Amino acid sequence: MNWCSKFIRMSFVITIIISLIIAIIILGLDIDLLKNGPYYASLLIYKIVNKDGNSEVTREEIMLNLEDIQRSLWVHIPMLVLIFLCSLVIFMSIVGLLGAYFLSYTIMAGYAMFQFITCLFLGVIILYVFLNNMKNTVSNAYMEEKILQYNSNSSFNLIIDFIQKDLQCCGFRSPKDWDVYPMSCCPSNEFSEIVQSLNCSDGNCNTTTCNDKLAYTQSCLAAARKHLLDANSFIGFLGIGLIAAAVVLTLNLLLSFLLCLITRHRRRKSDLRSDRQILLREGIY
Repeated sequence: MNWCSKFIRMSFVITIIISLIIAIIILGLDIDLLKNGPYYASLLIYKIVNKDGNSEVTREEIMLNLEDIQRSLWVHIPMLVLIFLCSLVIFMSIVGLLGAYFLSYTIMAGYAMFQFITCLFLGVIILYVFLNNMKNTVSNAYMEEKILQYNSNSSFNLIIDFIQKDLQCCGFRSPKDWDVYPMSCCPSNEFSEIVQSLNCSDGNCNTTTCNDKLAYTQSCLAAARKHLLDANSFIGFLGIGLIAAAVVLTLNLLLSFLLCLITRHRRRKSDLRSDRQILLREGIY
């Protein structure tokens, strides 16, 4: 094997080990979030909203709402699919390492095909995350339902307010999602928060202090996408991680195809050598 083949083989092994490590980490985090995600998120949200010690909503109420979100199809199913995909990537990474070790054309051809399908699937996910407007989706219907229930003064309001204040946005797909703007749709200031507290009574919150002239103009979906490549935010960490995974998988796909060609060439040379030996034994060649 010449130096070029050795370099391709070593590069392939390095990229596949990186893919294997990433898949194991994501699998562990996904399983942990599936089990304890609402608990972690409720601690964070409650700590922020209760920084002055005057919150009327308990952490348990926030966690119950987060568990309700987690049980919804638009969250639960993707997390289960991610577990399946990570497990499949781990298995196929081991197969790829065996193919590189034995330089087996059959194994490498199967692995290259798997990587090609994986890259196509990841490309669809990236396009969906960065470009889909979420219209007529389960997540959009769920958020519309929660927005309609906002004036019922449920503890889920804290989650909506937390997201809108943190991302400086209003509404899920558009500020027009709201018939009456909550205070979290407008830049927060001490006066408006006092007025809001005076206008809330008997479970009916009159949030007329925030209107379309003061409200944030961008939706929370658009704001979240703006943070997808921001390294200083959690959303940006996920977005950059998704792009990095796509780059590693694409590089691994190219190297697997090259290694597949190398193993195919080696097998042809081996077959020709075997045929020549047979002909020599028979006195034909």
